[in-house]
Amino acid sequence: MESFRLLKNWILGASVVVRLQGTNADLAKKILDDSGINIISAETINEAAKKAVEAV
Repeated sequence: MESFRLLKNWILGASVVVRLQGTNADLAKKILDDSGINIISAETINEAAKKAVEAV
């Protein structure tokens, strides 16, 4: 959780788009959603690219 605190301080005010895929993707999405950091998750690289453009 220390890394989340550092990340939160570093990206204050910025949006981050991550592509989550794999065995624990659902768990990772929940952890990120509950972190309070402005993180937008996507399942595919195309979806992540679209969400990144929308976030600007």
